[in-house]
Amino acid sequence: MAKITVRFAIIAATIAMVIAAQHMVRPAGPVTVTVPPRSSAREIARILKKNSIISSETLFLAWAKIAGDINHLKAGVYQLSPRSTVFSLTKRLASGESRLFRTTVPEGFTAEQIADLLARTGVADRDKFMQLVRERESEGYLFPQTYFLEPYLGEAKIIDSMTAEFRRALTPAMLENARRMHMTERQLVTLASLVEKEAVKPEERALIAGVFCNRLRKHWYLESCATVQYALGVHKTKLSIKDTHTDSPYNTYRHYGLPPGPICNPGAASLQAAAYPATTEEMFFVASDSGTHIFSQYFRQHLINKRAQKHSR
Repeated sequence: MAKITVRFAIIAATIAMVIAAQHMVRPAGPVTVTVPPRSSAREIARILKKNSIISSETLFLAWAKIAGDINHLKAGVYQLSPRSTVFSLTKRLASGESRLFRTTVPEGFTAEQIADLLARTGVADRDKFMQLVRERESEGYLFPQTYFLEPYLGEAKIIDSMTAEFRRALTPAMLENARRMHMTERQLVTLASLVEKEAVKPEERALIAGVFCNRLRKHWYLESCATVQYALGVHKTKLSIKDTHTDSPYNTYRHYGLPPGPICNPGAASLQAAAYPATTEEMFFVASDSGTHIFSQYFRQHLINKRAQKHSR
């Protein structure tokens, strides 16, 4: 009985001290606090104290132990108010209810660009992300949109989230039409990636896809500058003749047909255009100064268009 009385006295005293500590001077606004993975309760208390979220590490640890949360505090990035009680802080950290990072992946980004973006945001390790992308052959399947990602979610789960969104965007009807065009899913996604990189105006996507399909049917080289850029691994405003001779299976100036895989991660509009290309007799296109393309059916007209654009610059 005496032991129980002493224990309740300790608890009551601790609670009183915790409540008193809440009234000490703290920062006015919310503070972003990062708790690294595998942090111990004592390390977390130290982080909270350093950020002026708590006034006493000892009191925080005492309450976390009393509340049964001391072994359940989770890593994450938290938006914490210095005015929060220790009670709410321990429950928040035990729930893992951390801040989500808003990350927008633009259409046409390559896997490497996405890896750089995620690394800058602080939600993924660039090298680990790229290693998994290569192992899973995920280039082309990392769907571009806005994601709200948990810190320390892990590279594998981020890729899973992006590919799940891709699966929602690529409809059964698109796949069925691809089969009618004698294309596999990967070929369809690869074509969509070329359209994504070549098209500037949304209304030209289907027409560009139609030109590529015409060239494939006639067993012509696709001669897509975007594939050369991917092969080079760097963006160049203008390609040289030497660039178009780059020895790479992705170089469609040297290798017939589609490249071996996607050259970027296409959005829904480019997937739609690849699955439903425009019916056209055009076989060539050249970029104009206005950002659109000039299309032509015959090579002679294409040369005239190219010269006209060259002289206008």
